Amino acid sequence: MIFLFLLVTDFVVLSQSLRVGAYTDASGVFVRKDMPVSAQTHNYTGGPVPTRDNIFVLWCGKRPDTHVSHQLQHLLKGISFFQPQSPVYFITERKILSASLEKKLTAFPNVHPVFWSSSFLDGTPVEGIQPEEPNWVEFSDVVRVVVLWRWGGTYIDADDLMVGPLIRDLNVLPILEWPGMETISWKNATLPLVDGRHKHNPSLNPEWNFQAQADPMVNFEPGNPFLWAWMQKMAENRSSRDWGQIIPTEIIRARPKEFARHIHLVPQHYLLIHPAFARFF
Repeated sequence: MIFLFLLVTDFVVLSQSLRVGAYTDASGVFVRKDMPVSAQTHNYTGGPVPTRDNIFVLWCGKRPDTHVSHQLQHLLKGISFFQPQSPVYFITERKILSASLEKKLTAFPNVHPVFWSSSFLDGTPVEGIQPEEPNWVEFSDVVRVVVLWRWGGTYIDADDLMVGPLIRDLNVLPILEWPGMETISWKNATLPLVDGRHKHNPSLNPEWNFQAQADPMVNFEPGNPFLWAWMQKMAENRSSRDWGQIIPTEIIRARPKEFARHIHLVPQHYLLIHPAFARFF
């Protein structure tokens, strides 16, 4: 029944897992009243307790229409069912979140609206970068990397749907494998793929080269060095606006041994079913 529902609604499917954290927000920024100073990391005041158990979802830019509102509710319903004690931080803008939608979203356990502030980027290589497109599609790549580096946890795109618990592996970065390919055409450019032998997982085919993906990013530990390197490359390529796949792919391809211990590469289809895949079932 669940998979039939996914095919009909054409949602992205995601499996997840995480845990707790009592949190309150105020005045549009992260504020944790009971947060000890020792839990505040990377010179940022306030915020979730840094832990891989945080969950982040983002919707900024355009006001959610009826379809998006229902989509967000389905995502949060799945999280509350499979992980009823997980802290979920819904990053949005006050100007686009209606009172009625906020009431519906916060009806789910441990869901906390957090209003976007550019101060989230303070003290990082991407400080000062601003969203240029109204739907935040590209800028969401900046946000996901920053919040996971700063506070740790999992970032889930707003059009995903939870259908089971996440794998418990740490620092999971999804990949898309391309059997028999060395390069692919990506956004009017040629993207060299990463040698499949760098997957460091005996169950994965070393002959299949791959590219990195940015959804979902699972169970990241705060301060992960790979995320910091990702932000540095974003800062060097501020005009590219293609930060979510080309940059992490290039980092892994250029420095595979250096980051092997900081990320766990898992094929994306192990973690979610995308509508493009679902049409073939």
